[in-house]
Amino acid sequence: MEKEKYIILDAEDNFYKGEEFFVHSSPKAPITVVFEDTGELGCFYAVNTDLETEIFDEILIYKIQEGQIFSKTTKIQIYWTADYLKSLLYINYICEAVLDFQNNSMYARNPSLDKLLNTADSKLRTLNDQILNSIIQFQ
Repeated sequence: MEKEKYIILDAEDNFYKGEEFFVHSSPKAPITVVFEDTGELGCFYAVNTDLETEIFDEILIYKIQEGQIFSKTTKIQIYWTADYLKSLLYINYICEAVLDFQNNSMYARNPSLDKLLNTADSKLRTLNDQILNSIIQFQ
């Protein structure tokens, strides 16, 4: 199996959806990936720190409905492929998004949500298990 298909856990935490939360992962500068819950939106994005923290890829993961309250914690994990060219966002052990810097692509389980960000991009594709399995291999 190709070494670059194995993934490495770089960040892990628990949070409550709908409450402000921020976690980042940057094992190889200058790219940092960030998951942020603003209290209304959950977004996964990439920042190039060489360009004064310019966001260059952003995926909307979820939108909190008005009055929606979450009483259980949510686990978040950010993984990287061994070559550090792809970053994967897991929420409650399900891969929700992939930022692929090698192919300049983004994948999301529900890409239609991105229309809410007004940043719909042709780089965004639907993430399914077949695509995920082509990107990574668990040890």
